[in-house]
Amino acid sequence: MAVAPEIKKLAAKSTKREVPSVSKAERNLLGRKPLKIVGETWLNGILWHIVQLERSKAAILLKHELVLKKYPQMLKKTGYTNLYIMAPESQFCGHSQEYNLEISDMTSQAVKFLVLCLLMASFVSVYKHMFGGQFVIRIFSFILNFALLRLIDPSLLGFFNVKMTLLYNTICFLSREPIRRLCLSSDFELHKVPLYASLSPLFALATVCFCSFPWAYGSSRPDLAISGRANALIVAVFSFSALAETFVEPSIVRQLKMGNTAEYARNNAILVLSQKVIAFLAVLIGLDPLLGFPIAQLIGSILFVCLYAAAGDPSDFLCILRPFSTSNGHKFESGHLKLLGTFICHSVLKQTLTDGANYLMSFTDLLPLKMQAVYDAVERLGSLAVRLVLQPFEESASIYFGTQIRRAVDNNGDGGGGGGGHSPASGNGEMNTSEKIPTVPRPICEEFVLLTRHIVTFGLVVLAFGSSFCWLAAFLYGGRLFIDNGADDLLFWYSIYLPVIAVNGISECFVVATLSVSQVLLHARFFFLSVCVHLPLSYALCFMTGARGFVMANLAAYSLRVAFNWRFIHRTLGAAQFGHGPNVYRQLVPGKKFILLLLLSWLIVSVSHNFLGQTLTFLSQVGHLFIGASMFCLTAFAFFAWEHKTPTKKSE
Repeated sequence: MAVAPEIKKLAAKSTKREVPSVSKAERNLLGRKPLKIVGETWLNGILWHIVQLERSKAAILLKHELVLKKYPQMLKKTGYTNLYIMAPESQFCGHSQEYNLEISDMTSQAVKFLVLCLLMASFVSVYKHMFGGQFVIRIFSFILNFALLRLIDPSLLGFFNVKMTLLYNTICFLSREPIRRLCLSSDFELHKVPLYASLSPLFALATVCFCSFPWAYGSSRPDLAISGRANALIVAVFSFSALAETFVEPSIVRQLKMGNTAEYARNNAILVLSQKVIAFLAVLIGLDPLLGFPIAQLIGSILFVCLYAAAGDPSDFLCILRPFSTSNGHKFESGHLKLLGTFICHSVLKQTLTDGANYLMSFTDLLPLKMQAVYDAVERLGSLAVRLVLQPFEESASIYFGTQIRRAVDNNGDGGGGGGGHSPASGNGEMNTSEKIPTVPRPICEEFVLLTRHIVTFGLVVLAFGSSFCWLAAFLYGGRLFIDNGADDLLFWYSIYLPVIAVNGISECFVVATLSVSQVLLHARFFFLSVCVHLPLSYALCFMTGARGFVMANLAAYSLRVAFNWRFIHRTLGAAQFGHGPNVYRQLVPGKKFILLLLLSWLIVSVSHNFLGQTLTFLSQVGHLFIGASMFCLTAFAFFAWEHKTPTKKSE
């Protein structure tokens, strides 16, 4: 972690003498235990305390250089009489130094502005790494999949991209998601991470044992010439690659907990790119895809494990070898285990609901493998915006809200074993053990509403422009194969589906970070009922309308999830005195002027599509693209002029 030059200079001075402006009385106050904490917040996995020194003085004890590095001028407006920056011991020769900056004109509004800016800076620092990694992954995967569609049998591509990828993703998700939900909670101590993360390989092994037989022998494909033995070997390779990756889960969770998202994003990009590139090269040199794809999968996973093994803490891997050992003094706690079990049930249902269409395609004959390949490619094309922007956004939000918000506590005081329903910045030192509604600090609520507003705006822009360019995008990406199999119709439904999935992602991250154990169980029961409805609905709609039936069923399921999540969000925002009813919902959508501009853009590009887009000539398609690009640039300019709000404006 880079250290700001300003702090280095202060550190050099402090090694020679004490900072003159720090009085002895104030140093005694800093050292007194316990201090009265009037607020606290997590930034990049590090706890920042706001403490009361005297009636007329307050201080922020920080363990990060973010303020001086990012906002040197902002400190003059914070309103604190004294601002102490506590640097991590590892950065300054084993000594925690104290720096004092004299600041006058204390105002509570300026303090709120500081906290909101710090929270936004924390989220952006996480998101930029996630976005960078996902951008590289998705662009290269998109290009390589485009080439593979023209190099190998689409049935083979459907077999690997749908059935085998589904097996790999199922094992990875069910072995990682519960652990990360637990360990990345704000009330979960860092030193306990290796102990609980060491359970990930056991979860993966259990998932492999449960899934291997159905994938190996539970589905026969008459449209694919592959023996049962070869299919079983391919299943074994994909299962082993997912299992191997879980052995570095303690190091991964530790990095995410400490805010080191850059290395996590980089290693994930290397994992996916190595698998895709090696598979592509294997096809180019003439190797049988049934051999080349499993080899690429295995090599990528081994490389991923080696990257973490070379840079990780050896103690993390010792916990893997003896997960139930308590020789280090750390023991499993009943509250944490109960919450972990709840997250396991929740993750199983969430995975079934999210990938229900792929499970039906893998174990039924609703769609032939060639159509599955087209559906998968269209899904990649249609959700390219999701994969490039929204998926890293959702991953960042999951990490961010998990470390910023303390989940609610049940009436019996069981909040998962770690803390109360009191949020890190709630402003008082007492924990509420009788209220299930978490007290989320207003700055985090403001940021959530602001982020949701931007996500809704993004989805509406996709809806306005995407529907008029579906045919052109499908033809350019897949040629006649896509057009003959109705890919343009699938893309049209995806343009409607994207705004819903965008809102669901950010809302679910916020909700899961606040739920108590009993509320997570309630959420899981809702998922169970959704699965019972979603799978039959997907089957029926696909049987009647083809592949677009899967998109329709997903649209209905995600709409219900958004409505269910907002029940909790509305209560949480109300508890934070953020607002109720229409006042809140009006802040979640763009302004009237921007919505009218989107309607105008949609009308213009729709007319352009009907007159120019339907004509298969070069000039007509160029004209259609020019009109769409012009309206998109106008919309982007209007967004930055009307909708783009800085933290300063939002907080004032």
